[in-house]
Amino acid sequence: MLEAKNPRTARDTRGRLNLHFLPGFGDELVTGLTKSKLEVWLNSLILKSTEREAVRKSKDTANRVLSMVKAILNHALRDPGNRIMDDHAWRLVKPHKGVAVPRAAHFTAEQARALIAATPDEAFAHLLTAAFLTGARYGELITCSVRDFDPVSKTLSVDGKTGPRTIILQPEAVEFFKMISVNWTADAPLLQRDDGWRWSRSHQQRRMALALVRAGLDKEATFYALRHSYISRAIEGEVPLNVIADNCGTSIRMIETTYAKVLAGKRREFIERGAPTLQDLVRTGLADAVGEFNKAALFRATANGIEHLQNLSDIDFAEPPHLPVYSHRVRRLLSVIERAGALRVKDVKNALGWNFQAANSLMQYLKRKSLIQKSDEAFDAPYVLTPMGSLTLAEMTHRGQMTSGYDKNSVIIAPHVRSQSRGREELARPRKPKKQTVVKPPRLPVQSERVLSVLITISNGGAMRIKDISDALRLPPQSTNALIQYLKRKDLVQKTDDSLGAPYILTSLGRVTLTEMEQRRAA
Repeated sequence: MLEAKNPRTARDTRGRLNLHFLPGFGDELVTGLTKSKLEVWLNSLILKSTEREAVRKSKDTANRVLSMVKAILNHALRDPGNRIMDDHAWRLVKPHKGVAVPRAAHFTAEQARALIAATPDEAFAHLLTAAFLTGARYGELITCSVRDFDPVSKTLSVDGKTGPRTIILQPEAVEFFKMISVNWTADAPLLQRDDGWRWSRSHQQRRMALALVRAGLDKEATFYALRHSYISRAIEGEVPLNVIADNCGTSIRMIETTYAKVLAGKRREFIERGAPTLQDLVRTGLADAVGEFNKAALFRATANGIEHLQNLSDIDFAEPPHLPVYSHRVRRLLSVIERAGALRVKDVKNALGWNFQAANSLMQYLKRKSLIQKSDEAFDAPYVLTPMGSLTLAEMTHRGQMTSGYDKNSVIIAPHVRSQSRGREELARPRKPKKQTVVKPPRLPVQSERVLSVLITISNGGAMRIKDISDALRLPPQSTNALIQYLKRKDLVQKTDDSLGAPYILTSLGRVTLTEMEQRRAA
């Protein structure tokens, strides 16, 4: 699969695996792999040296090989025929951290032009120019044919490491490719060597080294540095990162990692450009210029600036106090206890019609919340509301009345009432209040904005076919037809006659429903 997608990457992967992984694991079953075996193998790839840079590079190489190993093992895992049920052996192996270093070589526009001018080979100069103007990789450019360049749409189609993509060209690049491809056939290489053949892998290395020496540039730079230059110039030109990523065949995350310094400079520029200044405060009347001190301007806040909200230190936008609890069941229980003054669990159970376990559980919960408490230390003493419970009930009954918090000393607990049936202090069972009959509005057959729009359209048109309704509401004909058939089954619309293309009108129920829906929406 990788061979078909990108032969070059496949060759590189095969070579690294043959060199670093398969000699030790080629004869072992995947199901026999363990996390400890793979960790020992990964650490064996680290170079034993006192040079920190050499060790870092070996760890970076080990991480790349580990990624390849995980890729092929995951590919095998996804095939049910392999009967591999677990991926913990390689999934839990962690790569070395902090060893990947982005390629730092970067040419300015002047350095790139000097590099191109110092190249004795005109064909290689064209290759360098193409890389500088497109940001494409070497492997992508050398496979391009003349047909891949479209001067009309101003694009270049490439295929390489990350698969096929289309590069949007800047005007200078369009003129360059027009110039070098004139009078060439569609199958001819877009970037040819002096002998007319295509460039091959590694053909650029010696020529690049010679050009760097002649231009007096860093000898460690590579052909890839031209790609860095293109992306850096795009960032400095404030091109959105997603556009750069699409044009260069990379990801936004990779750009943010590799070009962190360039992005940091642009962020500072954006902040300095967009941040408010004292001159802005002067223009808006929040400050005045009053003179200079040591060649620096002095400013003073105006009356409007002093009274501005952002200048008030004691301003408070606190939210209303949060209730300790809030539910309909809690409110009912607190209300019953408040009306009676004091109640036992059994009395609460009888008053609310709950079972004993539910009433006892909720009352113990409210006791822990300090909303109710026993009236005395006796085992079966009744429960009364605490000051916090009374305030909580008041807030639950009239939401928004309390905006300054709970005052625990503002509520007086109601006195106990002596029960006539028993010789101890308790409350009589309260009478169950009669249920008030609530008249609810009639339930509509249907209720939605789309239905309302259809009914209004038919009402205004008098009689309309499905196509007319679809055009009026800009709905797909299929959706309109389905909705009309639904309303027909609900007896809200009907045909004017039995013919196939007869228009639809509102029924009497449809007119009543439309009136009710309009009134409810207005309310």
